[in-house]
Amino acid sequence: MIDPALATRTAIREHLIADPDVTALVPASGIRTGARPEDFPVVIIRDGTVHMHGRAAGGQLVATVFVDLYVWTDTGADAAQQIAAVVARRLLTWPTPAGITFDEFRHQRTTWVRDPQPEVGHGVLFIEATVRWTI
Repeated sequence: MIDPALATRTAIREHLIADPDVTALVPASGIRTGARPEDFPVVIIRDGTVHMHGRAAGGQLVATVFVDLYVWTDTGADAAQQIAAVVARRLLTWPTPAGITFDEFRHQRTTWVRDPQPEVGHGVLFIEATVRWTI
């Protein structure tokens, strides 16, 4: 693994689609990367930001990765909040991906964004993870 942001995004997606409570609200195909959706509901996993910390014992590298999850629905803010709550609950259990180790993994906060179209619900979950890996 070379890019900790890509590995973290992949781990989050796999973790979310493995939860039937999440996929009952958002189909697995709707949990993806990308931009503003045309099909709803979706959870868009945006590119991450990486803050490198350097090397650790055993030749490992350490970084903090910040990833934003955008929740979109076309059935209003209440539906978006319900999806975000289920996603947040799922992320209380850390993903366990191959190739990287999470030393810390947390949902920092959620922000709700008013969309010009009142039927569109939109929120952002901010995720922070401290990641160790080897090249």
